[in-house]
Amino acid sequence: MAIIYSYPTATPQAGNYLLGTQYDVATEENKTVQFTIGDVNSLATQNYLETTITVTTAQLLALNGNPVTLLAAPGVNKYIKVLLVTSFLDYNTVQYTASQPLSVSVGGNTAASIPTTQYNNNADRVYSPAVLGIALSANAAVFLTTDASPTNGNSSIKFKIRYQILDTTDF
Repeated sequence: MAIIYSYPTATPQAGNYLLGTQYDVATEENKTVQFTIGDVNSLATQNYLETTITVTTAQLLALNGNPVTLLAAPGVNKYIKVLLVTSFLDYNTVQYTASQPLSVSVGGNTAASIPTTQYNNNADRVYSPAVLGIALSANAAVFLTTDASPTNGNSSIKFKIRYQILDTTDF
């Protein structure tokens, strides 16, 4: 076998193969096998869901008192665990004037917060806030809320949310 640094460098693709070891239950031995990078990726992100939601100008201007549902309640004995939130202000022509952050919340607990500096802008803006550790609530939807609706503004904001549905009957 050659020295590792003598191999060429390449950009991996989902259909490329990796060598690995797989335990064979019948023979109780380890076998050397090939796995595709796509298969390994699927295993690593198993049970992760991702969706993109567009929040309109009208929804943003009326947000205080009119929360926007980002993810529907999952059902009995199920919990939504937010893993990642990314916002994209798709700037149009009029800048928002906001005094309060936008909150992505589950069961009344803030999972992520988008500060006003991220949407009081006159240009496109992508922001990925830290997701906070929170107590999860059974059968609770994920909402976008604020304590004071922005004024002016005519841009939509898109939210990409990666999450898991946890079912306590499967724990």
